[in-house]
Amino acid sequence: MRSDSAVSFQMPITIEDLDIDHMGHVNNAVYLSWAQRIAIDFWNAKATPEMINSRLWVARNHNIEYYKPAFFGDALSGFLTFKEYKGIRVLFHIEIMRGHDVLARVQSWWCSVDATTHRPAAIAKSFLENLVARPG
Repeated sequence: MRSDSAVSFQMPITIEDLDIDHMGHVNNAVYLSWAQRIAIDFWNAKATPEMINSRLWVARNHNIEYYKPAFFGDALSGFLTFKEYKGIRVLFHIEIMRGHDVLARVQSWWCSVDATTHRPAAIAKSFLENLVARPG
């Protein structure tokens, strides 16, 4: 388990049979689905019910670096750090880990949209400032 005080959210990851590719390890595309699930679960854990009902998130950009493969049966965890916001966009740093080994790092930009109109919509700056990782 990671003890980084800047981590805003963590969740266990279960590897499913369909996650395994023809090479016998987790397919690279699966890491993206895990990163997306971690980001959405983070929002659902941190936001108020009103915010959850009024805003949706659209992924704008993902940059994934792969370091080591994951295999069926591995105990994995995802660690998300909310790094910054710019207007309606937020940046998450996500690490997928097996014990102390970093398997992949994801930088993920998301855009907030109104749940009704699906148009870009800001999140309260005071709320976002409370989420941004601060040096210890």
